[in-house]
Amino acid sequence: MPESSDKTWKQYDMNPVTHSAAHYLLTIQALIEEHGYARTTDIARELAITPGSCSQALRSLKTKGFLLEDDNKFFRLSPEGNETVITLRTNAKVLEEFFADILGLSSKRSEVDSCKIEHLVHPTTVARIRKLTHFLKTNPQTLEGFQSKGSKE
Repeated sequence: MPESSDKTWKQYDMNPVTHSAAHYLLTIQALIEEHGYARTTDIARELAITPGSCSQALRSLKTKGFLLEDDNKFFRLSPEGNETVITLRTNAKVLEEFFADILGLSSKRSEVDSCKIEHLVHPTTVARIRKLTHFLKTNPQTLEGFQSKGSKE
């Protein structure tokens, strides 16, 4: 294996947000938007996990600076957590649009695949995917023949 490959795979672990952490942050923000607050029990119920597991993960997110907790045990996103949620939502939207509208994948496949990588992809990559998507959508003749005419998996 080339030396550069050894270094590349290690960058995966250097990502500040794991797949699980991304789901916690997105869930917390969604609960706050829907109810005005997010408590451990609400987060655990939404993620279908035990309150104990949830508490442990929330403690880690607080330590990393993504969450703040008030005296009533209500959680809110820190500025860093809020920025992360904005980035995750943007990444998911751009990737879903690219997968569905450009690659011709089903909306379900687009949603699942974007969820798998929304927390990993670099902002420059997302910006270029957005530009490519816009270009191809405004130049449909370029897109013709690219998408599979078969099933939308």
